[in-house]
Amino acid sequence: MSSLLYLSPEQLVGLMFDDVPGLPEKSVVIDGVFDQLIASPQKERIVSTLLIMVESSKT
Repeated sequence: MSSLLYLSPEQLVGLMFDDVPGLPEKSVVIDGVFDQLIASPQKERIVSTLLIMVESSKT
């Protein structure tokens, strides 16, 4: 989960939405993504990730 810092917003959303073998439970992944976004000095990552999440949920 420490590599979340290096993933793009699109990749972060993919981790939250897709079933990826070898990852912890979905709730652990989601908590980790949001923990990383909140702690990130790049606050625009939160906005861009949320926008991609909304767009992805429409399909």
